[in-house]
Amino acid sequence: MRDELIDMVPAGLPSPELLVTATGILEIAGAFGMLIRGLVPFAGFGLSLLLVVMFPANVALALSGGELPW
Repeated sequence: MRDELIDMVPAGLPSPELLVTATGILEIAGAFGMLIRGLVPFAGFGLSLLLVVMFPANVALALSGGELPW
């Protein structure tokens, strides 16, 4: 599934492999942050920011008409 996620990264962005790895790590960190009461506001903000940053890749895939193998 990693290859499919890398293919979703818009062509204008550098290092798609690194971007997929970084966003995955940030998602996991955000999930763990949501489990610790004192970190919930920060984790929520970070996950919201991640959603906004990743939105263009989802739009690009939707507009391209590409098929999702999964």
